[in-house]
Amino acid sequence: MSLVDITPLSAEDEIMDPATRQYVDSSAAIAEARSDAKLAEFRATVEAYTARAEEREIVRTRDFARLEASLANIKRAIVTATLSAILSIAALNAALYQGILSMSDVGRHFGTTQAEIQSQLRVLELLLRANDQAPGKTSHGTD
Repeated sequence: MSLVDITPLSAEDEIMDPATRQYVDSSAAIAEARSDAKLAEFRATVEAYTARAEEREIVRTRDFARLEASLANIKRAIVTATLSAILSIAALNAALYQGILSMSDVGRHFGTTQAEIQSQLRVLELLLRANDQAPGKTSHGTD
């Protein structure tokens, strides 16, 4: 073997003895393992937060759907109540109008009847006066 065939040692090998090199390599491996563990822990934490956020989103979506259904029921109840009130007022108005028309007819009929009664009273009054003025009669009515 000649000097040309010998490969020179690297700078690390020249500086470090095998025990130091083993210590540095093991320290690097430990640091890498710790980094991997911390990275795995961080990923697990992020995944847990993501899963919790998804659960909250599902709950929020369900609650929102329930809220929309409740609002639809409330809207339906308000519309129904409003229509009921409008129809009730219209029915009351129709009943009052019918009553007014009925009273108007009664009033017309009453007016006609009252005129007939007044006419008959005048006739009776005239007959009574004529009877009082007749000779030989002293009282009203039959003897």
